[in-house]
Amino acid sequence: MSRTKNIFLIIVLLVIVGFVGYMLMRPHHSINSTNNAAIKYHCPMHPNFISDKPGECSICGMDLVPIQEEAVSMGQGEKPKTKIMYKSTMNPDEISEEPGKDSMGMEMVPFEVEENNNTSGGDAAVEGLAAVTVSPEKQQLIGVQTGFAQYRELNKIIRATGKIAYDPDLFTAQTEYMEAIKARKKIKDSPMPDVKERSDSMVNSAKSKLALMGLSENQIRELEKNDEGSNYLLIAKKGGKVWVYAQIYEYESSQVKIGQTIKVTSKAFPDKIFNGTIRSIDAILDPGTRSLRVRAELENPDSLLRPESFVNAEININLGNLLSVPKEAILDTGIRQIAFIDSGSGRFEPREVKLGEETDDFYQVISGLSAGDKVVTSANFLIDSESRLKSALSDMSK
Repeated sequence: MSRTKNIFLIIVLLVIVGFVGYMLMRPHHSINSTNNAAIKYHCPMHPNFISDKPGECSICGMDLVPIQEEAVSMGQGEKPKTKIMYKSTMNPDEISEEPGKDSMGMEMVPFEVEENNNTSGGDAAVEGLAAVTVSPEKQQLIGVQTGFAQYRELNKIIRATGKIAYDPDLFTAQTEYMEAIKARKKIKDSPMPDVKERSDSMVNSAKSKLALMGLSENQIRELEKNDEGSNYLLIAKKGGKVWVYAQIYEYESSQVKIGQTIKVTSKAFPDKIFNGTIRSIDAILDPGTRSLRVRAELENPDSLLRPESFVNAEININLGNLLSVPKEAILDTGIRQIAFIDSGSGRFEPREVKLGEETDDFYQVISGLSAGDKVVTSANFLIDSESRLKSALSDMSK
């Protein structure tokens, strides 16, 4: 009996020892890795703010979320190899691999970055920027919106200030030219060559003066045919016309042509729109304002517009069918213009672009983008910050 009891005790003891050994020897890496990953927390709005414990973001006050939990929810699969680095809270470009204080004496905060990150494609296209990957949850949080680079019919409005002409000098020059034309007609059959020569000289001199004052060749020929000047340069007549002088800048002058339509409004008559046609453009640039004077002829049926009245003018220019993007898609650094392309799967790539014409809503794209490219139009400042930070870290690891 005692022998049987001893055998039973030995068997129980072996079972206990085996169970304890199994528990000690069984793999537990997955549990520890999950717990270790959950130790790190960061801010959804400021993902570079990382903490070892839960709490609130010191920048915006939002609740911190576990980094491991976010990686699983994004469906990214295995978490890439990362390392902890440190940056200044006052100057995000000041980064260190070791903890300590920044140049202003403030404690640097930790953040997590990928190691051995191999960039490709658009990453190298823009110096100082790198492609970044943003989860769908974060895109929704920061308000990412997109548009497309595509061909559009672009119309540009050139806006200018002006005034209704009161121009005795131009009226006098027109009168002198017409009188010279009349005098030459009277002596066309004169047998005295020197008289004809003086008459031709007077006509040419008066014609040159009109050209210097901005009248076109066609306008001068019209004076010869009609044999009358523009009386409305001096006084507005009921049922007649007026001239408006508008100032356009030098960089706009290549797009403004004689014969284009112009729309004029006046604060004195806010419910009225006066339409007209551009008749001439000054040949000489104003060196002080770097502008040119445009002369346009307006219908003034009720004599509402009086000489020397101030008005606002708009010239509508059709630029044609051009490759363009919404203006919100462009980040202008003052030195270069950047757009971020949404290449799918949450990846955003920076592109340096060359721009052409600008309208109220769009930029013409000369190079850097192709029709159909999907570009970021909202929250691109935040993506740009992430891109600059990633590029800086990549340079430090080289």
